[in-house]
Amino acid sequence: MSLNLFAFIVFMSTLITASLIIALWSYRKIPGIGYFILSLVAGAVYSAFYALEVASFQFSFIWIFYRLEYLGIPYIPAFYFFFVISYSGQKHKLSIPFRIAVLIVPVITTLMVITNDYHHFFLTDSMIHHNGYFHAFAFSPGTWYWMHQIYTILVFLLSFILLFRMWLRSAPVFRLQSGIILFCTLIPFVVYLAYLLKVFPWGLDPVPFSSALMAAVIYIGLSQYNLFSMAPMARNLLFDKLPDSVLVFDLQNRLVDLNNAAKQLFGITSKDVGINLDALFHHYPDVIHFVQTNSLNHQFEFQILQNDNLRNFSITSSQLIDYHGTELGKMLIVHDITERRLAEKRRRESEERFRLIVENAPLGVIYFDKEGIITICNDELVRIIGSSREKLIGLNMMNLPDQRIVSILKTALEGNKARMEGIYKSVTADKTTPVRVIFEAIVSDTGEVTGGIGVVEDITDRLEAEEKIRTKNMELERTNAEKDRFFSIIAHDLRSPFNAFLGFTELMTDESFELTIDEMRSYAQDIRKSALLLFGLLENLLEWSRLQRKELFIEKFNYPLIRLVIQSVETLAENAAKKEIRIINNVHPDIHVLVDEKMIQSVFRNLISNAIKFTFRGGKVTIEANANADSMIEVQVTDTGVGIKSSDIEKLFRINEDYSTYGTEGEPSTGLGLILCREFVEKHGGKIWVKSQQGIGSTFYFTLPVQKNNKFETS
Repeated sequence: MSLNLFAFIVFMSTLITASLIIALWSYRKIPGIGYFILSLVAGAVYSAFYALEVASFQFSFIWIFYRLEYLGIPYIPAFYFFFVISYSGQKHKLSIPFRIAVLIVPVITTLMVITNDYHHFFLTDSMIHHNGYFHAFAFSPGTWYWMHQIYTILVFLLSFILLFRMWLRSAPVFRLQSGIILFCTLIPFVVYLAYLLKVFPWGLDPVPFSSALMAAVIYIGLSQYNLFSMAPMARNLLFDKLPDSVLVFDLQNRLVDLNNAAKQLFGITSKDVGINLDALFHHYPDVIHFVQTNSLNHQFEFQILQNDNLRNFSITSSQLIDYHGTELGKMLIVHDITERRLAEKRRRESEERFRLIVENAPLGVIYFDKEGIITICNDELVRIIGSSREKLIGLNMMNLPDQRIVSILKTALEGNKARMEGIYKSVTADKTTPVRVIFEAIVSDTGEVTGGIGVVEDITDRLEAEEKIRTKNMELERTNAEKDRFFSIIAHDLRSPFNAFLGFTELMTDESFELTIDEMRSYAQDIRKSALLLFGLLENLLEWSRLQRKELFIEKFNYPLIRLVIQSVETLAENAAKKEIRIINNVHPDIHVLVDEKMIQSVFRNLISNAIKFTFRGGKVTIEANANADSMIEVQVTDTGVGIKSSDIEKLFRINEDYSTYGTEGEPSTGLGLILCREFVEKHGGKIWVKSQQGIGSTFYFTLPVQKNNKFETS
C-alpha cells in the first residue's frame, strides 16, 4: 500500500465530509437534518474505503476495500431521499413501511457485494491494472449491479424533482437556501451520471470528490446564508395559509418576506421585498413607532379603513433567531380583531343592560358560585336583607344558620330549581323580613353547574294585603251575620210588641165588648208599653243601620261627663222608680270627655236601662268614672242584678250571636243595645267589656277619650 496523490485527495474529501458532519450536528433538531447527516456519514464511509482502495496495489486488499465501500454507497441516495422528503414538508409520508421499502434495495445491494464470490450477481469478473498513477480496480458488472444503478438514479431524480418544486414555490427569503440545497443535490447526481458514462479517465471514481465539493458548498451556506436556520417547507406549507397577515423583516428593518394575507391587507406584492419599514408603513406611523421601539411579544392595536368600514387589527412583533441564538430579524403578525372588538362591545352592552336590569329590578337578585358564595347582588337585595353590599359579597350561604336557605341552595347546585317562603332573619343585620326565595342553577355548555342565580322577594306587602283580604272577608262574614241577625230581630222582636199592640186595639174596637174605664186604662197602659218597646227597638235598629251604611258622623266636643250621665238617668228615672231601684251617680264634676253627645248618651241609656232591667226590685245601679293608665276615662256601670253566665259574656257584643233574655220582671230584650254600645265606644277609640257574677251583679266598663288639658288625664 502506498499513498499517492489521488488517494490523498480522496482522504481530504473524507475529512471535509467528516468536518461537515460535525458542523451539522448542532442542527440535528431541524426536520430532515438527521437524514442528511446519515447520508454524509454513508458518503464518508464510501470515501474512506475508496481512498484505501486507491492507495492499495494488491488485489486481495483492493477487493476487500471495494466491498467495504458498499457499507455506505447504497445508503447515500436512500438517506438523502428521506432528508428531501422531510425538508420539503412531507415528513408525514415517512412511515415505517415506507422507509423499509426504500431501504430494501440498499440492504440487498450490500449483501450481494459481500457475498459476490458465491453467486457473481453483482460482479461477474474483477481484476486490477496500473494506469500509471495508481492501481485501478476493473470489473465486469452483473445483473444486480445495474439494478443498483437504476435504483440510485431514480432516487436521486425524485429527490431533485421534489427540491426543484420546493425551490419554485419558495419565497425570496428562502429561495437562496432552497437553491443551495438543490445545487448540492445536483453536484453528486451529475458527477455520478458522468462516472456511469465513463467520462473520467484512468478508471477514476469521482463521486467521493463530488461529496467534498458538496461539503464545501454546504459550508458556505451555513456560514454566509444561515442555511437550515429557517426551513422553507414551514413557510411553504403554513406561511401562506395563515389567516393572519405575517411580514418578516431583517435586522435593517427591510422586508424579506410576507404571506398572501399581508399582501391583500396592505396592498403590497413580492416585488416590494427589500423595502424599508418606514416606506412600507408610511401611512401608519404608530405601527412604525411600535415596531421600532416596543419590547418583543407586546401587542399594539390600530385601525385600517377598508371599503368605507373601519376595521381593528392587533400587531405583535416577535424576534427571529436561529438554533445558535443568533438574531436574524423580526416577524410581525397582524391579526384582524374587528369581530372580537364587536363581540366585546356587544358583551359590554349586554352586561350593561344586564346590570341595569338587575339594579333596577323590583326583586332582590344574587349570583353565587358553585360553593354557594355570593358574587353579585343588587340594591334591592341589600334593602330586603337590611345589610350592605360589602357584607353580602363573599358571604358563603352554605354557612347560614337558616337551614331552609341551605337546603334549597344545595338543591339548586344539584341542578334543580328550589324555592322557600317564610320569615328570614338576616345574619348581617338586625332585621327580620318575610321573603320568597327562588334558587336556580347556572349550567355551562358542558353540563357542569358553575353556580346559580337567586331571586328574593319581600312579601311584606303581599302578606299585609292577604291579611287585609282575610280581615275584609271576616268583616264581610260578620256583616252578613249581622244582617241575618238584623232580619231575625225584625222578624221576632218586632212581631211581639206589634202582636200585643194589635191585640189590645182589636179588643178596644170590638163593639161586642163593653169595657169599663179601668179596663180601658189597663189596656192603654199595655199598649203604651208595647209602643215604647217598639219605639226603643226601632230607634236602636235605625242607629245600627246608619252605622252599617257609614252615614253616622261623629261630632266630638268637650263635655262634662256628669252632664251626659244626668241627662241619660233622667230619661230612665221613671223605669227605675217603678222597680224601686236607686241610681247612684258618683262621677266627679270635673271629668270632661271629648265625645259625640248623642252617641255617648245612647251608650249610657242602653247600659243603665239594662242594669235596671236585670236588677231585682229594691236594688241599685252605680255609675263611676276614673282616669286609667291609657290616658282615657274609664266609666263603670254596676248593678246588683242577676249577673251573667261566663259562657254568655262573649255573646253580649256580637250581633251574630243569638243572645237575649227577659228582665227580672219579664221585661223583653232585643240584644241589640249592647252591640250599639260597642260600635259607639269603638268609634271614639275606646273599648267596652264586662265583669259579672251570677246572683251578685254585673259591671260594664268602657273608656272614653279626654282633651289634653283635662286635669283627670293620667301623666
